[in-house]
Amino acid sequence: MQLTRHIRKTIVILAVLILLGAVLPTIAQYYDNFGLSMRQNDFDEIGNFLIYTPLSILIIGLVFFIFTRNYFENKFTAKKLTGVSILLFIIGVVVAYLSNIYNDFGFYYEIAEAIILPLLFFPLLLAFCSLICIFLREEVFRAWFKFARIYISLALIFIFFSALSPGGGSWGVSNNFDAEAATWFFSGLFLFISLILIARKSWKLKNKVS
Repeated sequence: MQLTRHIRKTIVILAVLILLGAVLPTIAQYYDNFGLSMRQNDFDEIGNFLIYTPLSILIIGLVFFIFTRNYFENKFTAKKLTGVSILLFIIGVVVAYLSNIYNDFGFYYEIAEAIILPLLFFPLLLAFCSLICIFLREEVFRAWFKFARIYISLALIFIFFSALSPGGGSWGVSNNFDAEAATWFFSGLFLFISLILIARKSWKLKNKVS
């Protein structure tokens, strides 16, 4: 319980820092850089640092939590995951719509893209695969979900850092491999591997019974 309380406090602090980073450049511009001998670009860089650093910590922390705890694996069933995934997809649609209206909430386009696109693609794929698992044995769902939670965690990290280094130069891949291309690639690969894993596990269990 005490650990959970500390985690919640940390998340709140990181969220406040991200919000501060998003609004700081605008406030500094409105108040003439607070009378300091700093350029607007300096406040933009500070704002970006306050956004990207806590966001990176949140993503890495989430992945660490998923890797070291079996909470999600034990909590979800195929039906529950289908419902949660559909809800996340609806949230993604709403966020994408609001992002278009409010100019990406003040984030750089690449960062907004790295947040919104996975929020649309992966919940939809999770809902599709978990819907298939509803009609199969629970062992199939457990085997697939164990893969899915690890794969998506790693994919989100790669997509996010692809947005931080647009052009793909730091990854040694094509110059067009940005957050959008990374999302399409990892989503397609996830669906391909998931269908093979589900079919293979179902076939093995069927042969084992017979």
